[in-house]
Amino acid sequence: MKALFIFIVLLALFAPSACDRTNTQVPSSQTPAARPGADAKPDSLELTDIELHKVRLSYPHKFREKDGNDKVYEQAWVVLLSFKTSLPVTDTSLDFYIGDYRVPEYGGFKDGIYLRIYEESLLRSLDEKEISVGVGGNKEQSLGKKLHTKDYGKLPIEEESAVLKR
Repeated sequence: MKALFIFIVLLALFAPSACDRTNTQVPSSQTPAARPGADAKPDSLELTDIELHKVRLSYPHKFREKDGNDKVYEQAWVVLLSFKTSLPVTDTSLDFYIGDYRVPEYGGFKDGIYLRIYEESLLRSLDEKEISVGVGGNKEQSLGKKLHTKDYGKLPIEEESAVLKR
């Protein structure tokens, strides 16, 4: 028991210095090269396909509205954006737009990114709007395709995990 106590005291004394990550000096022979895609431009992205699915969410999503009330969604529309190549790894953010609407959140799947749209009125307003991307807050550039939502009412309800192939 005494040995355990001594070990804990020694660990407490030396662990902070062992975990100190403020020393960032690297010998010049080991200077890391620039990360791939750090200077990526949105024009290097080629959007190959856009799919719209109506899904039963894997778990309910809860949002607080401006009036303070909570709204829970069990279904949503998922838009899959497929790209010819993987998205570049950058140290700046990629912002996606549909028309003037900036996509607040998106996730990744095997062939590209996906986004969820919860409100039918928002989905309708995005019909025939061009998809574009911006890097690091810079002005967006068109990806050359538009989102088509006119047949959203005819879509069957699918499981979200099946659509995202998870």
